[in-house]
Amino acid sequence: MESITWYELFKDFQTLIVGLAGFIGVVITLAWNARLERRAEHEALRQRRLSVISAIAAELSLYEATFGRIIEYIDEFSDEIVVPRMRLRHFDAVVDEIGLLGLDLSSSVLNAIFAIEEINSIFAMLADESTEYNFRLSEEAMEIAFDRMVPNREVLETAISELEEARRANA
Repeated sequence: MESITWYELFKDFQTLIVGLAGFIGVVITLAWNARLERRAEHEALRQRRLSVISAIAAELSLYEATFGRIIEYIDEFSDEIVVPRMRLRHFDAVVDEIGLLGLDLSSSVLNAIFAIEEINSIFAMLADESTEYNFRLSEEAMEIAFDRMVPNREVLETAISELEEARRANA
């Protein structure tokens, strides 16, 4: 019985060996590319989430500051006060992606949005006069609205702090 040398083995099965090596190379390349694509998708999702968090946090911070200024200066107005109509600009642009925030953070953000809408509704009901941009409230009407502004401001502060925490966790 003759022994087969490595040379003869490779010579006889070179097509099979090259085919197997090529196939394994293709499989490894496909697996590596899929891994890179998953990483890229994960990073894109993280960036979209951060963008949504930043946009909503900026808008809620603006309204929280507005609430704060009204609350702070309410005693300086004697007969009437003009307060701005609060319009959600950035939130409307990202509302479709609110699911990126997760259940708890989405709930907190929606509570803050409802708090802003509630104050706008209260201002609209109590206003002596309103324009596209603001409401004119009597001192008595402002005192009624004030009772809802303080707890609604707390809702905004809670949502903002949760958004800031989520931004730090995802940065």
